Amino acid sequence: MLRANLIVTVSADDARRLRRFLPGLLVEVSPCGVDLEHFSPQAVQPARPTDLLFVGNYGHPPNRDAVAFLVREVLPRLGPTSLRIVGRAITPEVSALARYPGVEVVGAVDDVRPHLLAARAVVAPVRFGTGMRGKVLEALAMARPVIATPLGAEGLGAVNGRHLMTAEGSEQWARTVQAVLGDADLARRLGAQGRALVARDFDWNRITDAHEAIYDRAIHAPSPQRDPFARHEIPWQRLAEPLPSSLRRRMSLATGALIAARRGAHWYSGRRWR
Repeated sequence: MLRANLIVTVSADDARRLRRFLPGLLVEVSPCGVDLEHFSPQAVQPARPTDLLFVGNYGHPPNRDAVAFLVREVLPRLGPTSLRIVGRAITPEVSALARYPGVEVVGAVDDVRPHLLAARAVVAPVRFGTGMRGKVLEALAMARPVIATPLGAEGLGAVNGRHLMTAEGSEQWARTVQAVLGDADLARRLGAQGRALVARDFDWNRITDAHEAIYDRAIHAPSPQRDPFARHEIPWQRLAEPLPSSLRRRMSLATGALIAARRGAHWYSGRRWR
């Protein structure tokens, strides 16, 4: 990290965490994005209805913990409630959750959008980890009411009760789920405001343009000089001369490839849950 000209994080929260350890670190934020044309409520027909939907890659420990918490500690506090579990890398532990009443383990799907559209609410009770959750962005883009932990909503700048609902602990989670499922007007408002938030701040085209500008600044800025033995503070003294032009050209080519890959990320988003 100390050898890099610039660090890019996907959320301001991650940037603050890094600066706690390295106060002088040069960090810029470039969030995850979503393809609003692909993830649109008008783009697909809904799957069979379900009350709640949890989407994730279950090779990732925070997702296994979250869905187990939801099934074992939240659902028993509700009345009859259906939950669909979608995503790849289903483990035996996750598969075993199907024995609980109302729980359906679907696994990998070719297209997650019909399942998002079929859910009365999308849930993300993530209790540890960092970064932004692409599955939350996609659910908001599909105008679904989302219930998440504050950690699950990290990096979005979302307002609790306006763009989505947040909850912590099994009792608060149960009350919040009941509130959303029991109030169709609230669910519609959350869905509309959530999609508006994504359209304003997380559209892939806008984010890609901003990310391209970050790379351009990193390439053309003078290189910082660092004390490799500094443990807490980094003396950012700029050198007088910029990077050699030949190196800048090579970096520009590499950056172009990265930007092209980022511009194509929406193609992969529809295939993520296979």
